[in-house]
Amino acid sequence: ATVGTLTGAAGGVGLISSANNVVLAGNLVLNDNVSVTGHSLVNAGGALNVNSIITVTGAFSQTSGSLNLATGVRLSVSGAASITGGTVSDVLASAANYLVGGSGVTLVQGGTGSSYIGATVISSLTGFSQTASISGNVLLAVPNSYYIGASLSSLNNSGTISGVLAPVYVAATGNLGSLSNSGVLSGTGAGVWVNGTLGALSNSGAITNSAIGVFVNTLAALGSLDNSGTLSGSLYALYNSGLLGPIGNSGLIMGDLFNAVARDMSITGGSGSIYGTLTGFSPGSIGTLTSTGGDVYLSSNVMLNDMINLGSHTLYNSGNLQFNNQLNLAGNFFQTGGSLISGVTTSINYGQLLVSGTATLSGGIVSLKSLGGGLTAGQYTIVQANGALSVSGVTAFVPGWNSSLSTTIVSGKNDLVLALSVTPTQTPTPTPTPTPTP
Repeated sequence: ATVGTLTGAAGGVGLISSANNVVLAGNLVLNDNVSVTGHSLVNAGGALNVNSIITVTGAFSQTSGSLNLATGVRLSVSGAASITGGTVSDVLASAANYLVGGSGVTLVQGGTGSSYIGATVISSLTGFSQTASISGNVLLAVPNSYYIGASLSSLNNSGTISGVLAPVYVAATGNLGSLSNSGVLSGTGAGVWVNGTLGALSNSGAITNSAIGVFVNTLAALGSLDNSGTLSGSLYALYNSGLLGPIGNSGLIMGDLFNAVARDMSITGGSGSIYGTLTGFSPGSIGTLTSTGGDVYLSSNVMLNDMINLGSHTLYNSGNLQFNNQLNLAGNFFQTGGSLISGVTTSINYGQLLVSGTATLSGGIVSLKSLGGGLTAGQYTIVQANGALSVSGVTAFVPGWNSSLSTTIVSGKNDLVLALSVTPTQTPTPTPTPTPTP
């Protein structure tokens, strides 16, 4: 678009002087002070670009259009400044940090009677959101999201940030040592968006109601993710196309997990009686975990309610893995120690792992757990493999029942079957009747 310029000689600041209103329209660069004593400088719906500190002697008004201020620039008005519509923006340095609760930037310094009701403040930085704040006759831009464009050792959030693209945005130039969230982070794009480096992310609150819960972009890095709260995303709870370290989950991850790079994933669950849950975004739905470029390693207590897509790679389990639904595993399965627990609703509705490749179980136990309806005697197919099935040193264990494991071939597929039968009741040996004394 064509931009007109109002400026002084040799590019210096000039002067516009008028005994009437000065009305500006279209796309203009203003590099002139304006003297309209008793009258107004009016932005009549145009794009007014101010690249140096400009003084208006008189009033200023804007009902639509935009007032665009360069870095460190403000509009100084001796009379009343009235901005009842349109936008006001400022150009910020990208290699800097802007934090919620930090000091605001002065955009317009007005005189007595100034009003900024209806002014919308926007940011020039992708991933950063500002909002208008009014202090007396001054219009300020204050951060309402976290933007990390430089180095910062740590960041703690305990409040609620929502309605922005990304409540926490680590730019390509940013390096954040650690992020701890005990509040709510809810963005229209992502709850936490990493374009640079984030050493450690700890969430005991909620990173929810975003398209993506945590997004790690190409060439970005997230050293570790520890979730004891809720992490969710309508598209993905976690999407990684960069460098992703180990994941700890003793809380709830709702939504798909996608690892787009040729690296393994490691997920550690809860401990003791606590299980970390991987499930779908909507209540009761089944999610999907995709990592076609690398293996996935599970340990500790994991409640799995995700379909698994690993291509030719393998899901390794060394912990206590429970699943309550029939889950498809595209890839291979390998268990060393630990336990494989099928949650049972009825004798025909229980957890099964259907493996497209091979399945190997070496050590550990296979068990059933009632989900409220009780258990019944019968045979339960826990694992079904299209490829080879290898079972060694594995024990069936269901408290209060006789249980055993066997392998069988059904319709060309290899099944691991747990047989459940009632434990016989032991009849006590009668106490001998004493011989009467003569």
